[in-house]
Formats: sequence, C-alpha cells, structure tokens
Amino acid sequence: MAEKTQRVILVPAVADGLLHLDCKSDGASDAVWGIAAKAEEAIVYGRKQQAAKLDACLSRVREALDNGSFDPPGTLITAGQLYGLREKLGIQGWHLFAESYGARVSLALATLDRTGTLSQTLDSPETPWVDGFWHAGRNFFNALKELSSYCRSHFYCPAKRGRLERDLLRGIAQQNAATAAPVALKNIITGQIAAYAKPTREQLLISSFHALRTPARAAILPYIGSSPENMRERFGLLLDQLLFPGDGLNTGMHHLIRCSELPMAIWYRALEDDRLEYPEMAPFLSYLAWRQQYACNAIAVTPPEAFQMPDLPRVPSLVLSGELDPVTPPSVVETAFRGSSSYFIRRYRALGHVTHAQKECVMEDVLFFWESPSSPPKRSACSSDDLALRFYSPVVVR
Repeated sequence: MAEKTQRVILVPAVADGLLHLDCKSDGASDAVWGIAAKAEEAIVYGRKQQAAKLDACLSRVREALDNGSFDPPGTLITAGQLYGLREKLGIQGWHLFAESYGARVSLALATLDRTGTLSQTLDSPETPWVDGFWHAGRNFFNALKELSSYCRSHFYCPAKRGRLERDLLRGIAQQNAATAAPVALKNIITGQIAAYAKPTREQLLISSFHALRTPARAAILPYIGSSPENMRERFGLLLDQLLFPGDGLNTGMHHLIRCSELPMAIWYRALEDDRLEYPEMAPFLSYLAWRQQYACNAIAVTPPEAFQMPDLPRVPSLVLSGELDPVTPPSVVETAFRGSSSYFIRRYRALGHVTHAQKECVMEDVLFFWESPSSPPKRSACSSDDLALRFYSPVVVR
C-alpha cells in the first residue's frame, strides 16, 4: 500500500502487541476441536475442555490486572495514545483506516482530533449502539439467506434449487458427534487429509458462520448443503481452518475490552431471542453466550449496563460493508450512520467481514477516496465479475 500510494503507512499494534496476554499466542487452537492425526484418536471436544483452554490465557490477563503490570487497553485510551503519536511525530494530518472493532477507536480519535483527521475509512464497523448489531442469530440467518439468493441466480451453484438458510441448518441439526464417524479434515487446494475430528453441532455452526466471512469459504457452503446424506463428510473442506491458530471468535485482550465496555446483558437477551426464533441455531447461540460469560467471569470484569452512542464526527468518511457479512451486516451498518451526510456507505455483494482484505478492487476504492475525500467517486472500482463467487465444483478424473 505504501508503494502504491507513495504515502507513509503507520500500523500501530495496540492490544495485539501484548502477545503474552493474547489467546492466539497460547496455542489456543491446539486440539480445541478434538482433532487428531488418526481417525480413532479424534474425540468429541466439549465446553469442559474449551474452558480449560480459555483458563490458560485468561488467568494471565486476570493476574496482570491484579498486579497492575500493564495499563488495560480501551477504546478511549487507544484513541488518546494515537492522538499523542501524531503530535509527537509532527504529522499535521492523516487518514484513518479501521476495521471491525477498530472503527470505534477511529470514531473516538476523529472526535478527539478533528483538525488532524483528514478522513476515515471504516471497514465492516462494529456498531453496538444499534440493536441489530447484537442479534448474531438473525444476522447469521440473513447472511445464509443472501447467499442462497445469490446461489439461485447462478447455473453452477450446487444448491441453486435449495434454501441454504433451511437446508444447511436442518442438516447440521441432525448431526450427532458422539455416534458419528470421524470427519476427515481436508486441504481445500490439494484435497489431502490433514487430520480427523468429531465435530459437534455447535462446531459445525461456528464453521459455517466463519465461512460467510470470506468469499472462498462461503462458496463451499452450497456444496455442503446440497447433499444432506454427505453433509458431514463435505464439512471436512471447511474444518481445515480449525488447524490454524487465530481462528477463535475472540482473543484475550478483545475479551477484556468487550467485558469492560459493552453491555453484555443486552447481547445475552438478543441471543436468547434469536435462539427462540431460530431453534436450529441454538447450539451456536448458547455457545456465544457461554463463552462470553465465562471470559468476563474469568477476568473478574463486570460489563456496563448500557452503551452510549459515540459522536459521529463530521469527517469525510467511507464506510465499507459486505452483503454476506454475518458480523456487521449492511442493514446494521446503514442504520448506524443513517442521516450522517459525512458518511458515504459502499456495499459489496458476495463479500463478508473486513472487505478490503478480500478483493483488491475494494482497496482501490479506498485509495480513490483518499485522493478526494470530500467527493467520493460514485462508481466502484469493483466490477460484477470481481464480486462473483467461484462456487466449489469437484472434478473427477477418470
């Protein structure tokens, strides 16, 4: 990006700089799904084992808080640190770029430092002041529905005659990890078996949720959902992601910030409402609530009761959103910034969470915006072909 724009790009490490207090560095993915090199060694990995793994990380966070060995990170604190960094470096003005949770930091920084903020780009912004943000089940369901709608208009989509939001969820609800044979986790490129697992319903739902965040994996879901009798085996193409560290829903420092700043009780109520509305998602939704409650209790932080809507600074702002995003969907994002004339929203079909990392043309839109933030281009650099899903179609060589 620096070479392409001939600009200086600063990438400050905030919470991720405290690696010894982050679950990613703890090998949190090791055997977290009960994976094994041999089929007979794969086990059903439940919450008891997951709790032990979380404890290995969160106990260090709790200890560091108790002995005062570090300043707890937070949105306003981070914004203040970045403001001080700009002044210390003698930079007169800069463009802010933030994704997901980082959007909250960007809004706080732009409010604090209006004169130094030339523009801000918010990619898949986290907006907890909007009710829809908390409904993970509804957002997950709608993303599946969007993918299914997209699928029906494409000849090569394996599930074009089905409804993923119905067929995939029903198929997962019928799986039983305790009595079923282990699943082979396959490398999606080579097709070779990397390991074996006995995934539970909640783990299959989590894998589907994660798949919607990136186009290459979202395109596999119709292939999985099109064959109820082979669904479990086909999930092996998605479960390979669980072999790699960093695929957890949240990490240690992120848990600390969420527990300290977000009204978790609102989320728990929303998850319960979604569980009643979408009963086939119940294992996934109860898992989200359990994991978050466990984390907040482990680090002994009581979440606040409410979240105050942040100021929306009148700064030229480009907001990016993917239509398959189950985390921060366009409907929620548009509600968050509705009526704010400084905020230009761009939707991308068939993209998931954090859009700029998925297509180069999205980054080109950002670069165009940086050149003239006061008048964003009406047309996107992304063509319909750029945003087309490449559906997974296995080839048999005879």
